[in-house]
Amino acid sequence: MRTRILFILLFSGPIVFAQEHVFFDKMDAFLEKFMTSGEINYAAIQADPADLNELYDIVSNMTTEGKTYEFGKAFHINAYNLLVIKQVTVFYPISSPFDVNGFFDNIKHEVCKEDMTLDELEKGLILPTYEDPRIHFALVCAAHGCPPLATRAYRPDILEKQLEEKAKQMINDDSFVQVQNSQINISKIFEWYANEFTDGSNTVVDYLNQYRVTKIPDQVSVRYNEYDWSLNDFQN
Repeated sequence: MRTRILFILLFSGPIVFAQEHVFFDKMDAFLEKFMTSGEINYAAIQADPADLNELYDIVSNMTTEGKTYEFGKAFHINAYNLLVIKQVTVFYPISSPFDVNGFFDNIKHEVCKEDMTLDELEKGLILPTYEDPRIHFALVCAAHGCPPLATRAYRPDILEKQLEEKAKQMINDDSFVQVQNSQINISKIFEWYANEFTDGSNTVVDYLNQYRVTKIPDQVSVRYNEYDWSLNDFQN
């Protein structure tokens, strides 16, 4: 009897772990199949929606209760990105998410058996729960103004490394942070969420310099670029 119990303890753990991480494996496969250079092939997804619908069902029925903090954080980031893709696919072809009335603040999805809009998921759950400004480099709202979607799913066991790499990638990307002599042109994201990138005493430039390979001088003027809301649609 003791041998049987020991066998269960040894082998049930990895099985449960594997079941919990099916979502991340399927998200990896989905991104590999339908994403090219940060753009989404919405037409291909619309023609073959089985993978998207399977992931959507997992998001609807998942529970993060009893899971680690990192699991919840990684799951919700991926869930947001997936729901955005799902919503675009429903209304496709469109040229911008704002072609759809209430895209972010009215249309609801089931997340962990709770109905919520994309804004409620992002601003009501993800941002206040995890309080990590790097999340803004991971969430993708279907627009070219967003950081490009990661090529792989965000995973609990390597999430810290993934978020650090994504922050460094974007902050050293000229399309996101452009230094021109005594002025920097940066994404509107840094204006919209300024309080998250500063702690009251530091500046946005201080935050950027944590990740910049070439540091930005202190005495620069900051200009926020207009946000490009055109759809991140892959065109063959």
